[in-house]
Amino acid sequence: MISKYQMQPQVDIGLQGAAVLKDFKKHLEETGAKAETLEKVDKAIKYCEDCAEASQIIILALDWKSGLDKPAEKAEETAEEKPAKKEAPKRKRAAKKKEEPKPEPAPTLFDAPKEEPKEEPKAEEPAADDSLDDLF
Repeated sequence: MISKYQMQPQVDIGLQGAAVLKDFKKHLEETGAKAETLEKVDKAIKYCEDCAEASQIIILALDWKSGLDKPAEKAEETAEEKPAKKEAPKRKRAAKKKEEPKPEPAPTLFDAPKEEPKEEPKAEEPAADDSLDDLF
């Protein structure tokens, strides 16, 4: 469904387009353009003006339609004819409940301290090259 807020830019665009084309037409007349070109520009100007006018009429129609959807005028007429009713006092919002502190969640495996792996005892390393010379 279209709204009048969508149609207002169409009105503006149509009027701006017509203004630009009128300036262009003046330029073409000064430079001595062909009659066919001037005729095409005239048609474009007329088209832009018609679009702007049509958009304004659509906005009026949308305003009228929104009046039908909301029977505000009828309500005002009937209010004058009928005696006014006492309005009930508006309800006040309920007081906000105080938030109780949340208990801390139970620890998980991810919360446990990280244990470092124990180092395994190393096997004896072979003797250095110098110690082998002693054997021979």
